[in-house]
Amino acid sequence: MRLFISHVTEEADVAVALQRRLRETVPGVDPFVSSTDIGAGQAWLAEVSEAVEDAAMMIVLCSPRSVDRTWVNFEAGAGFGRQVEVVPVCHGGLRAADLPLPLSIFNVVDIAARGGVEELFASVARKARLAVVDQADWPAIHADLAPAAPARTGEIGLVLAHGQDKWDDEGSGTSVFDLPRSLPTELTGPWRFRPIARGEDLYRPDLHELSGLIVGAPWQRRMSGREIDALVEWVEAGGRMLLLGFELGDRHHGGNLNDLAQRFGFFFATDIVGPPGDAVGKPYGEPVRFDPSVATAHDLTEGLGPIILTNCQTVRVEPGGKAWLIVGDNDVCVPKPSTVRYRRGGLSQPREKTVDCRAGGPVPVGAEAPAGLTGRGAVHALGTWQLLGRTGEAADGDANRLLLERLLDWLAGGSP
Repeated sequence: MRLFISHVTEEADVAVALQRRLRETVPGVDPFVSSTDIGAGQAWLAEVSEAVEDAAMMIVLCSPRSVDRTWVNFEAGAGFGRQVEVVPVCHGGLRAADLPLPLSIFNVVDIAARGGVEELFASVARKARLAVVDQADWPAIHADLAPAAPARTGEIGLVLAHGQDKWDDEGSGTSVFDLPRSLPTELTGPWRFRPIARGEDLYRPDLHELSGLIVGAPWQRRMSGREIDALVEWVEAGGRMLLLGFELGDRHHGGNLNDLAQRFGFFFATDIVGPPGDAVGKPYGEPVRFDPSVATAHDLTEGLGPIILTNCQTVRVEPGGKAWLIVGDNDVCVPKPSTVRYRRGGLSQPREKTVDCRAGGPVPVGAEAPAGLTGRGAVHALGTWQLLGRTGEAADGDANRLLLERLLDWLAGGSP
């Protein structure tokens, strides 16, 4: 029986492993994989078309990175149009319940589910009227079809796929999203950084080479549900993530950082922290002093003096989290109900930007997620990405410099 295995290029290793294991475990089947079965110089489209036409069954490898690809859906549609039995196979973190249309209309197999691989091979054998070999090495087959994640290298990823690099519109070169170019000159750590400019790169296996990820608030962009799932899976597998907000948050800036943050027990509020006293207007750009000694003791802030931040929003954290930086004596400023306008789901303000300021208290601006929500990994959240001064030096002295240094050490896999 001819069997067609549809896959995206980045998952050729899984397709080839499936091809080999099917030949060994269901002798008599003839799986076709374009990565290996089409030679150089051959008419690729004609070969694929012929293989689909000759197939009695099509296995479609479905992962968070592949289900939106045009070609995978095209091949599945071609098989369906020729009345070939189409079997979507979920792997790489995609679950059957999350499979989108039109692939979800078929009988789906999830190879991560208990008995999923055995079910797939039995289906192939029934279709071919063949038998599965006795004493098949199912654990080894499972391992081949779900390759182990690569070893973490200590490299830090900068997620820029949702407009994060557009925050610094003045081009001052002081945004953390410009690392390493914007590192303060006095920082000499051996950190290595990898920019991640495309959302599809969040699905790549080599993302798991990274020890840390910096994910800032999107700027007039939104993370997709599958991108968020990929980031959560990365953390749960042992990654360390730093989430960075910005004043007034998602509703004001057209992003959805909270869709990711709430998975780890955080909520970035629609507010901005200002210095103590009555605010004349929105305290945009005003430096605010935070005293780490009044918050929960933490390795990140041990022994540090006041930390100076600008455009910082508060970050609520669920029970079990650790608030290592809090509002303290500062004011939490929120737009007055009489001045805000909601347009197409976004929050805007008139030019006077009047605010109500409420007295601060034990409200976090920096926190660590509850360990029970992060799997083998860990997540910290801070209410602003403006950790650096306007000239590229650490903002307002040693405390900011040391905090940034400790965060980078932690992201790279070390202790603060």
